[in-house]
Amino acid sequence: MLAVVAIGGFFAILLQLGNFYWFHGDEWAFLTRRQSGSLFQPHNEHIAVVPIIVYRLLFHFWGLGSYTAYQVPVLSMHILTAVLLWVVMRRCGVNAWIATALASVFIFFGPGEENIVWAFQIGFTGALALGLAQLL
Repeated sequence: MLAVVAIGGFFAILLQLGNFYWFHGDEWAFLTRRQSGSLFQPHNEHIAVVPIIVYRLLFHFWGLGSYTAYQVPVLSMHILTAVLLWVVMRRCGVNAWIATALASVFIFFGPGEENIVWAFQIGFTGALALGLAQLL
């Protein structure tokens, strides 16, 4: 129960830290330049099927009124990555307190502030989380 409260608290803190963000850069390509049927067209030479689907669904339900809706999936993947990192450390025999401290540090300083709260990084953060899940 305490872990769920802590995870919820971390999520709320990260959401608050990213409340000044708005759509910029590559996000506009996902929102404006994608035509129907162009799901597999590369974005900067990378296939980005899952992020495009996420953006399309979020745009369909929330439009451009709030960037927070777009940050929820990337923050969820980041928190999931921290939890999976904790599980990997525990399975490798790391002391529970040390694993908790390191996973907590990762939550705020992991891939960098911009990648934690910028919704476009769902592709990177999701791949990291799914890679750790596959490892387990």
